[in-house]
Amino acid sequence: FQQDSLDHQASLETLETEIQEYQDTQTQLVQEYEDLKQSAASSSSSQGGGAPVTLTSEEEEEYERVRQAAAAASDKPRRTLTQLNRKLTKSRAKAADTTQELEQLKETHMETSRDVTGLTERQTKLSKSLEKTVEDLQSTERELQHVQKSAQEAQVRREQLDAEIETIRKTLRDARDVKRKSRDEERLLQAIQALKRHFPGVQGRLVDLCRPVQKRYNLAVTVAGGKDMDAIVVDTKQIGFDCIRYLREQRVGTATFLPLDSLQIPTKESSERIRTMAAQGSSGSTTRFRLASDIIECDDSIKRAVLYAVGN
Repeated sequence: FQQDSLDHQASLETLETEIQEYQDTQTQLVQEYEDLKQSAASSSSSQGGGAPVTLTSEEEEEYERVRQAAAAASDKPRRTLTQLNRKLTKSRAKAADTTQELEQLKETHMETSRDVTGLTERQTKLSKSLEKTVEDLQSTERELQHVQKSAQEAQVRREQLDAEIETIRKTLRDARDVKRKSRDEERLLQAIQALKRHFPGVQGRLVDLCRPVQKRYNLAVTVAGGKDMDAIVVDTKQIGFDCIRYLREQRVGTATFLPLDSLQIPTKESSERIRTMAAQGSSGSTTRFRLASDIIECDDSIKRAVLYAVGN
């Protein structure tokens, strides 16, 4: 729009120049006409004694023709000038509107630039904050890994301590059991000694009255005899009843008694048959077996108790 305004301004200046030239030409013609009239008047005065000078009809027509031609020549530029002035006015109004719109756009651009600057600064701050957050997160993850590792080590250590404590507890339980068994053993031995003093038919515990022929049979004899190895051997069932009554009255405890006169033991025939089969071994095997009663040494008087305990 500014370029159009400049172009219109140049056109107006050109037209104004042309109009001025036509006006100058018209003025010059009028001046020449007046000069001619004046010259003619002066010439007539000098010749005829001061009579007014008049133009011929041809000269009047020529003057009118020149005047009308000058007016016609200047009329078209005048109309063009008027049109261009109106166009220039419209262009200037449009240019003013455009300038105002341009100013608004500039202001909007400045506001947008300020917004962009603010958003850029905010983005920079957010980027720095994000970087710091990432660093804090990584640091926290490292601390968490360290804590987890410490927790795992603590858990392993706790399990080790628990195992050690359980071992110690087991040792203490075993020690208490041994101690209790020792006390029970001692009390039982004292009770057996008391029973022997009060009742002549009391022989003692079976385990104390017999032993394996070799040490390597200790476990086999213990398993074969079972709980009867701790039983007290007595001569008769009546003595056993008397002993039970005595232990109850003295509140010593309880015990199992094996009366020799009423024990049910395997017959010799069945024992011999099993002994023969054990000596021969199983089919296809070179291993030979012995009866548990054959590997236990004891006095003949308590042999029935041994046979009762281990059977055949």
